[in-house]
Amino acid sequence: MSRRVEVGPSPRVYGVCIHDGAVLLVRAANPHDGGEIWWLPGGGIDWGESPQQTLEREFIEETGLGVTNHLLHSVLDDQRVRVNGDHVHTVRIIYLATVEVAPLQHESGGTTDFVMWAKLSELDQIRLADYAQSSIEAVVNMLASTETNELKSSLAPFRAAANL
Repeated sequence: MSRRVEVGPSPRVYGVCIHDGAVLLVRAANPHDGGEIWWLPGGGIDWGESPQQTLEREFIEETGLGVTNHLLHSVLDDQRVRVNGDHVHTVRIIYLATVEVAPLQHESGGTTDFVMWAKLSELDQIRLADYAQSSIEAVVNMLASTETNELKSSLAPFRAAANL
C-alpha cells in the first residue's frame, strides 16, 4: 500500500498586476501535469521574510520588474492532488500590484521560464491556474466597479496603471 504524501500548508504570495488592459503572467517551468500553465508572479515566503518582501523579491526574480505599489486583495487556500498523488495544501496571499514598466526579464533556472503581458480580452486562450483566473477576475471587477470614496483613493494608482 502506498503512503499518502501531504505537502503544506505552504504560504505563498502573488501579485495581480494589470497595465494598459493586460495582466502580467509567468509560465510554469515544470508543470506537474506536463501541460503549459500560466501563473501570477509570486511564490513561497522565505524564512524571516514578510509577504510584502516576498512579493517584491518574486516579481524581480520572475519578471525583472520592481513593484511600485501593493495592496492586499485577498487570501485564498486550496487543496489538490498532483498527478504523482501528492496532496498539496496552499495558502495564497494575493496583492494588487503596480510595477515600473520596463523590458521583461525571464527567470532562468527557477519555477518559471517565461513572462508576458497578456491582454485581458485574450485570457480565454491561455490555460491559467485556477487561483490566477479567479484572482484576475475579482481584481478586474473590483477596479471597474468600486463605489466607496476611501477605497477609490486607495485604488487610484492601480486604476491608473490598469487603464480600464
